[in-house]
Amino acid sequence: MNKVTIIDYGMGNIYGLSCAIKKIGFEPTISSDINYIKNSHIIILPGVGSFGAAMRNIKSKKIDEAISHVNKNNGSIFGICLGMQLFFEKSEESPGVNGLAFIKGNVLKLKNNQKLNVGWSKNISQKDDYLSNLLDNGETYFIHSYKAEPQDKDLIWAVSSFEKDYFCSAVKKKNIIGFQFHPEKSGEFGLKILKIFLERKN
Repeated sequence: MNKVTIIDYGMGNIYGLSCAIKKIGFEPTISSDINYIKNSHIIILPGVGSFGAAMRNIKSKKIDEAISHVNKNNGSIFGICLGMQLFFEKSEESPGVNGLAFIKGNVLKLKNNQKLNVGWSKNISQKDDYLSNLLDNGETYFIHSYKAEPQDKDLIWAVSSFEKDYFCSAVKKKNIIGFQFHPEKSGEFGLKILKIFLERKN
């Protein structure tokens, strides 16, 4: 079985995510140890909070080096909500703070900048592959006020919308996958998505 590690950098719904993963038959480890992370087959970067605070925590613990090591060795990297946004170069939320920069592009405020997108929404897949057909057939749970915009639009796996503002809800670049929504909070449908990801091979 693949070694699944949920990265603990002091932010994120790590225990809820761990319970969801256990429910589908995996035994995840929650860790901030860089050597343990480096030796994981799958790492999950969760996130609830601000871009700047998250990157400061990650860099202070040198977790960014461990994630880069996994990426260079073609391990599977999975980001959820803020975790997905951290894959990008910068965010309007935290000017002057650099992200992990695995994906070229920036994180921008949703057009209606007075509101938080909270609740259930459909995804519209942009690809024709193993996960896209599933994404088209259910709703997922969102809670965010920023959206990631990759420079390369071919990396967009799915989009969703909030008050007519369409945004990237899933992104994929080789071994890196990000979801703006929370699969661990999306009921049985979200568990199916997690199971497909954890069982797949790059």
